Amino acid sequence: LFHREIYDELLERIRLRAGAVVLGNPMDDATQMGPIANNPQLTRVEEMVDAARSGGARIVAGGTRAVVEQFPQGLWYDPTILDGVGNEAQIAQDEVFGPVLTVLPFETEEEAIAIANETRFGLASGVWTRDLKRAHRVARALKAGTVWLNTYRAITFNSPFGGVKESGFGRVNGAEAIEGYLQTKSVWCELSDDVSDPFVMKL
Repeated sequence: LFHREIYDELLERIRLRAGAVVLGNPMDDATQMGPIANNPQLTRVEEMVDAARSGGARIVAGGTRAVVEQFPQGLWYDPTILDGVGNEAQIAQDEVFGPVLTVLPFETEEEAIAIANETRFGLASGVWTRDLKRAHRVARALKAGTVWLNTYRAITFNSPFGGVKESGFGRVNGAEAIEGYLQTKSVWCELSDDVSDPFVMKL
């Protein structure tokens, strides 16, 4: 989501960045992006991008299979940016699991939050702003298990990670991860000599 006032400028900047991404062997430190996991997934990425294009989306960058000379049989796909996509489109609502970015404009903070939350998924999100109060206000409103502020993909073993909605339940990492391995038991003990009436609820 880009604010409309800087939409065109930011779109051009990420277009240039996408074109500079280095594809190659994931074991090579110079590589910035590896291949797609398997043929069915590559086909899915292609089909989702083609469907978006047919629905009126504009391909700002990529949109095709890539060629890496060192690995001509590799399952490569160019870093892709789509403009003019409605938030109701499949590619904006479903996880692509490929190098595809859909870009949508917004006018107000409330509109941005509404667009971001209008999905059945909620694993992670990111907010970039110079206004720290706004950053934390938006973070509270976003329905996501993780919110990164002015950064992305930062993670550590002692910070819980997990999603909400259809992005799963429970957490890995942090003390919260241990709770999934525990069984909680409640034990009640009457210390009075009187026999209480079991049909009377105790509050």
